[in-house]
Amino acid sequence: AVEFGQGTRALTLRGSEHHGGWHPSSDGPKLRTGVSEGALGGLASAADLVVRVTLKPPSSIPQPLPTVDLATGEPSSVSVKGRHDPVLAPRGVAVVEALATLVLADLALRGGYLHD
Repeated sequence: AVEFGQGTRALTLRGSEHHGGWHPSSDGPKLRTGVSEGALGGLASAADLVVRVTLKPPSSIPQPLPTVDLATGEPSSVSVKGRHDPVLAPRGVAVVEALATLVLADLALRGGYLHD
């Protein structure tokens, strides 16, 4: 799952809490932090874009898993052989960062902000 800004936490907020609002600063108006986190109505706000990603647990683990034998209809188990990644996060971070970079570059090219 991928979340931008408040993401699913917005479900627990009132509209008045979810609205980020602005405050004055020496550099001009700034968004209240922790609310929009870089995106307002699907548009970048020039603030850091905060993205939260949730990875599901790995499905192939080095222990027998319950299943059903399709030929007999009886309970059975299956063991997955080979290499297992018990923790996906170290690889996931690199994949998500690379994909986010590609998507943002593609949008910048399509929007005419970058030229090939």
